[in-house]
Amino acid sequence: MVAFWDFSSRDAINRVSTNVVHFVLNLAHRKSFHKHKISMKSIRYVIIIFFLMGFSTSLFAANAPAKLLPSVDAVLIGMKIWKNECGGSILGLTSWNSGEDFASLGIGHFLWYPEHSSGRSNQDSFPQLIVFMQENNFDIPGWIKSAAAIGCPWHSREEFMHAENDPRMRELRLFLSRNIVAQVDFMVYRFALMLPKILQAAPAPKRPVIAKRLYEIMQTPQGVYALIDYLNFKGDGILAEHSKQARPSWGLLQVLENMDHAPSNLSPQEAYIWSARAVLERRVLYAASSQHEEKWLAGWLKRVDGYR
Repeated sequence: MVAFWDFSSRDAINRVSTNVVHFVLNLAHRKSFHKHKISMKSIRYVIIIFFLMGFSTSLFAANAPAKLLPSVDAVLIGMKIWKNECGGSILGLTSWNSGEDFASLGIGHFLWYPEHSSGRSNQDSFPQLIVFMQENNFDIPGWIKSAAAIGCPWHSREEFMHAENDPRMRELRLFLSRNIVAQVDFMVYRFALMLPKILQAAPAPKRPVIAKRLYEIMQTPQGVYALIDYLNFKGDGILAEHSKQARPSWGLLQVLENMDHAPSNLSPQEAYIWSARAVLERRVLYAASSQHEEKWLAGWLKRVDGYR
């Protein structure tokens, strides 16, 4: 019998690959992780094995489990993200910021572009949330399902703001406030699908170290919250890794890489927080003075300190 970590031959790797794929397929098709006693530790383990064995993103995406957190943890994480993104208010669940051409909905400020908008193809995350909820048998008002496939029914910020107290807008807020767990499940699911891409974007020598850091941080629900909130907050940092821009970037990948410089006596999660603070401070330091990013720094650092 080949040991799980025996990668000395291509044949051994293929046998282990097959076992891992079968295990993940079984996870993906189970309706209740609690019922089958599938622990978050098992899923973390499988994710890291995908990393270390070089599985493609498309294979992982096809088999990623839809739920990584118990509902009780998802509610607690959801409330924190709701406070971070929307101030914890019902009204904040439906917003359209000045200067933007899309609505921001739910605890994660999922983007919803109007029909014919150029951002619909790859950035339209609210319709992706609705598809995820449909596939996982959540109740969704009929008009939301229909509109999600077409585009945001409010075509401008002015139109959106004018409809603030319309019946459909009130129903949309009620729907979002009643489905916090579904939104967290969706955010964790997207995070899981993003992990292979983040690792592939990192310099090859750093990939095992970054994979180990991710695994260690994901040991607790608070660690999962720290990862998915920062990803939602400042992005993945993948494009920045390959760009020639002069300003330092501040995505999740940069935070994971920058943990190299954290004090050695810190725990993985404390090192992650230390690194996130340093990355944000560095970004502001090198930002163009016209952008006045320093005015946001105190709030950003407070948010990151909440990862403890």
